[in-house]
Amino acid sequence: MAEIARICSADDPSVAASYASTAAAYYTQWETYALDPARTHTLLAYQWRSTYSLLYNIYPALLLDLPVIPASLYARQSAFYPSVSQAFGVPLDSRHSYTKSDESMWAAATCEPATRRLFVNGLASWLNATSTDKAFSDLFETVGDGGYPV
Repeated sequence: MAEIARICSADDPSVAASYASTAAAYYTQWETYALDPARTHTLLAYQWRSTYSLLYNIYPALLLDLPVIPASLYARQSAFYPSVSQAFGVPLDSRHSYTKSDESMWAAATCEPATRRLFVNGLASWLNATSTDKAFSDLFETVGDGGYPV
């Protein structure tokens, strides 16, 4: 919103500054709840200490070069994903072993090159190593035969 306000309220920079200040405060508060105690990754849900989730929804901030998300969060997630990767990619979250191809690629776009390759190679491996009678799916298992969740 700060960037939109900056464009739409060019004659009053305080509007954009107010939105930017609010976003920074909200991010700081979110980070206190969303990071695991070791600060290695974000949690699936606040207080669920042994959980994780693909943080795919931070991609637009990176794509649009918005200063809301610090580089340290992108780096933290990028370093964590290889620790939970499976044969056909990184599971969507800690509750199940399936993933979504679209969200995986969005998460991959926020990662360091080596982790990005891990995501892309997992998806490519799934495409090459599994058989299906369905069209390319956005939801599939990262383990076993890579089938569709039942």
